[in-house]
Amino acid sequence: MNDHGEWMLLKLTELGEALQRTAEPLSRRFRLRTASLATHLHGIAALYNASFALDGDDALTPEEVSRMARQPGIDPDGTFLAMDGDVEVGLCVGSIEVPGPDDPGGRGYIELVVVRPEYQRQGIGRALLNEALKWLTERGVSVVGAVVRDTTPLAILQRYGFTLADPLPDAVAQ
Repeated sequence: MNDHGEWMLLKLTELGEALQRTAEPLSRRFRLRTASLATHLHGIAALYNASFALDGDDALTPEEVSRMARQPGIDPDGTFLAMDGDVEVGLCVGSIEVPGPDDPGGRGYIELVVVRPEYQRQGIGRALLNEALKWLTERGVSVVGAVVRDTTPLAILQRYGFTLADPLPDAVAQ
């Protein structure tokens, strides 16, 4: 598998252990907060674009961020930002699966974890992941999934207890 090969589904069932692994304090330079689309829409788009080196026609617009934030299961209270002063430097989005009529629920997802390249390796992604996992745990989630295509987030999530799950369903992989 190369760095941008097939999509992989990860799952985390030991939330307590993952919370312990991600609980290290973050430098006082950074603040973690719940994202507010009204306040942070443009900053989130800029953060995403910087993290994935997107520009021009490929760049994510604030309107696209707003549309993505309205997807089922996405709750603004589960969207966390790391701030360096007034600059958005990291983002983690957690979501809760909307259960069907015969589904007990209890599943959540880490939809996205991104950190501006110049801020990586400072514990920001770990601290954001911790906030999202705490949020999911407080809402009764017992299993957390994540879908990745790159080996870098795969290695990071595995460090905190995520394991490869069954093959990704075709509908998700598209």
